[in-house]
Amino acid sequence: MNFEAPKTFHEPILKCPNCSHDIKLTESLAAPLIEESRKRFQEQLASKDSEIAKKAEMLRKGHEELTAAKEHLEDEVNARLEIERSRIASAEAKKASEAAAAELRSKAREAEELRAALAVNDAKLAEALQAQAEKRARPGRTEA
Repeated sequence: MNFEAPKTFHEPILKCPNCSHDIKLTESLAAPLIEESRKRFQEQLASKDSEIAKKAEMLRKGHEELTAAKEHLEDEVNARLEIERSRIASAEAKKASEAAAAELRSKAREAEELRAALAVNDAKLAEALQAQAEKRARPGRTEA
């Protein structure tokens, strides 16, 4: 295969607005236009880079603020949780104390009832012993 380059390269042509003459746009003529376009695009690119950097900084600050707010919220929740635990522990201790006091009162009443029953039994025993002693002390009677 044989490839041949075209004899004439296609160069852009401009028409003069005054004389309508064709002007070939060579590299030496196009260089200032290309440089101007390059500068304009570089300025636009720098502007976009600056905007992106600003937005990235805003996002970073927003993330930091969210992280700080999250930590603050977690601290607040933990503090409330600790207060609630303390309140529950206090309430349970009070309930336990009241239950123990009620149990003590119940045992005290039971002990008092047992003392009263013991006193009644002691009195009955004393009467029985007295009666037995009286029977033995009477002469002439014998027990069967």
